[in-house]
Amino acid sequence: MPEISDFKWQKRLIIVFAPQAEHEAIAKSLSREQALIDDRHINWFVVSGETVTSNYKGSLNKEWAALLRKQFEADRSAATEVVLVGKDGGVKHRSYTLDTLDIYYRIDQMPMRQSEMGAGE
Repeated sequence: MPEISDFKWQKRLIIVFAPQAEHEAIAKSLSREQALIDDRHINWFVVSGETVTSNYKGSLNKEWAALLRKQFEADRSAATEVVLVGKDGGVKHRSYTLDTLDIYYRIDQMPMRQSEMGAGE
């Protein structure tokens, strides 16, 4: 099982805490955007109860779901909560809906992403 720190400086994270009834639809939605996600160096995780679905290639288990909830202080009263974590490991944005266009816009405004895209050269 990975540690959150394993992703630092390698990947951005989108973590979606969602009701079980929405879990599969959210995971499929993110999977359909894999090219945009890969371009922005994102690993995504959809967490519902003890279930985690992700584009991460390693193994995950129910302890990973608990770790994410604790690490990112998921709002248990919210139906859905989305957390964007930058490559520096800091939380960059939280919302209660998954709006990937907004997330991509926020990422594209980050200085590290600007550097990755070759802006200002």
